[in-house]
Amino acid sequence: MLNLPAIIVPSMHTELPEDLAFTKKQDDIEDPKEFDYIYLLVLSRYTVPEKVSREAEGEAVEERLFYKWEDGVLLPASDVSFTFKASFIEIDDEGKKKCYAGSLDGKEIQQRLVYLIKFDRYLQEIKKLPKMVL
Repeated sequence: MLNLPAIIVPSMHTELPEDLAFTKKQDDIEDPKEFDYIYLLVLSRYTVPEKVSREAEGEAVEERLFYKWEDGVLLPASDVSFTFKASFIEIDDEGKKKCYAGSLDGKEIQQRLVYLIKFDRYLQEIKKLPKMVL
């Protein structure tokens, strides 16, 4: 769920299981068990300020600034996760490509984040998301 106002995010997560339950009851679904997910695979991203990243080099601790704030709740509950530096391609005025890993401007390092969370655990964790009133 990208580019959503933060106030909508908790309800979007709580509606996902409800949508799956509704889908399983539809007449045109031949095998409702197809929607009995065991895991969710989440693709996301975060940044690390350049100076913090350098200080933490060799250490597992980083100051992560998540693009999707709910990753801060869901990631610790995941079974498996990994990150890798984002890559950027810039084409200059002469048409030459320049590739950058992690950053274009050097102020922050962008990381891609992939994690696997059990669906049952996901259902528990989304209850921890703050409820916001519209």
